[in-house]
Amino acid sequence: MIATASPRSAGAVRSLGAHEVVDYTATPLTEAGIEPVDVLVNLVRTSDSELAALTELVRDNGIVVSTATPGNGDPARGVRASSVYVHASRARAGCVPRPGRARTLIRRRR
Repeated sequence: MIATASPRSAGAVRSLGAHEVVDYTATPLTEAGIEPVDVLVNLVRTSDSELAALTELVRDNGIVVSTATPGNGDPARGVRASSVYVHASRARAGCVPRPGRARTLIRRRR
């Protein structure tokens, strides 16, 4: 898993399972020289052109998942796009990936 984080948060992101952390305050992800990925998850609002540039980091037949900016993928390469919207609900909070694969960090807003 590759993640972006500021230096202040890099340790926490690694503890959540990131194998590589790109300091987004110093280097844009699109310029970090990372290998192509199968899945790109975008959790921040970006412009359409920024999301299109991030889509270039995805291998052919991969997927871009975004929670903020709807994407178009890259149909010519078989890259799909999907938008995910989160609804805060205690009833749905138990949905998590397989154990050992990913961890979630949930903090209560105050």
